[in-house]
Amino acid sequence: MKILQSTAPFVEFSELESIFIEEYGKPTSELFEEFDKNPIAAASLAQVHVGKVNGKKVAVKIQFPGLQETCTGDSKTIQILLGIMTQMFPEFKFSW
Repeated sequence: MKILQSTAPFVEFSELESIFIEEYGKPTSELFEEFDKNPIAAASLAQVHVGKVNGKKVAVKIQFPGLQETCTGDSKTIQILLGIMTQMFPEFKFSW
């Protein structure tokens, strides 16, 4: 797992900035005393930056572009597969 965490690709902050503004209504420059545009960590869904608020360092997690659309598609796929499983195995009582 450590290898995966240390080699996850980063996304340029310029690609994430619009996502941040959409979520918080303001750019990082208006919400943080300091904000490092270079991420300190990344995973499959988001990456983490360091900011400063009221003199304290904080972790700022920003989701990757397209994540919402991907998750919506994944959820629909799961619903379809569960429907098929229920038809094939009526005793299978799991639903989404």
